[in-house]
Amino acid sequence: EDACLIELVKKYGIKRWSIISKYLPGRIGKQCRERWNNHLDPTIKKDAWTEEEEKYLLSVLVVVVVFYFILNKLSYMML
Repeated sequence: EDACLIELVKKYGIKRWSIISKYLPGRIGKQCRERWNNHLDPTIKKDAWTEEEEKYLLSVLVVVVVFYFILNKLSYMML
């Protein structure tokens, strides 16, 4: 089934899931799209995160936490 899905994506692209699903009995477009996006797409990076990626994620997390804290403080002050 995966091999068939890969060939159908080559033929129809990644936007025509309803058409692709017609060639896979028992599957709907959403299932085909999710299988492609989560498992079969060759551009999916499956390696461990690099140190740079981890640092970036941590920096974004800090910004979000600080923003949430400030927003929460402002909301409390407006009561």
